[in-house]
Amino acid sequence: MSVEFSTPRSMMTNGVFYVNGRLRRQFGLNGVSRGTPEVLKPAYWAVAKAWKTLAPPKHNFEAAHERQFDVDLSAPDCIRWRPGFGPAAAAQAA
Repeated sequence: MSVEFSTPRSMMTNGVFYVNGRLRRQFGLNGVSRGTPEVLKPAYWAVAKAWKTLAPPKHNFEAAHERQFDVDLSAPDCIRWRPGFGPAAAAQAA
């Protein structure tokens, strides 16, 4: 299971990395993420949010890695396995 914790500062930095990475991959431009002035980071963050919404990447982690379970406090061990996954599916495959 993965959990993400972000601070406003880390969100701004991630926006800079995202925009510069996308500019590099799509247009061959070389942005300098570490040298971005603090005053521009909110603009990069806004561009990253808009870009992710309006033109999402074709390949992303969520599409490549199907969710296998959900956290369910009423289920045994608080895990509700999705069809085709979990101990029962592993036993059937063996």
